[in-house]
Amino acid sequence: MPNYLIDTDTLTLYFQKHPHVVSNMIRHFTEAHLSIITIDEMIQGWQKVIRQAKTTADLSKCYFRYTETIRALQPLQVMTLEENAINRLQQLKKMKLNVGTNDLRLAATALDNRMTVVTRNVRDFARVPQLVLEDWSKAST
Repeated sequence: MPNYLIDTDTLTLYFQKHPHVVSNMIRHFTEAHLSIITIDEMIQGWQKVIRQAKTTADLSKCYFRYTETIRALQPLQVMTLEENAINRLQQLKKMKLNVGTNDLRLAATALDNRMTVVTRNVRDFARVPQLVLEDWSKAST
């Protein structure tokens, strides 16, 4: 039974109720994990939206949706970036794979824990040797 590491884009699709992503999340819920990197990206995104709110009503709506996001994440297991994964990250960086730092952090976590990365960004993640990928936004997964 594989364990899945959900990237930020896929998690966003889940919150947007993308039918294939929702179906796969339900089917693989007990095997789905989040990286602390994904959590960090979500928090940074909400902080940016909150800073841009212009009215009291907008700010209230932003904080409500932010709170709902945090609540929705609670049942999922969160994978930290452990020392072994950080060492693997350094090795991946030396390979100059033309992949963003947070994506490499996610990839290192997945490799270190023998997990499948769930992403729509197959083009970039496929540059990481030995990384197993799935795209849940497509019908055939």
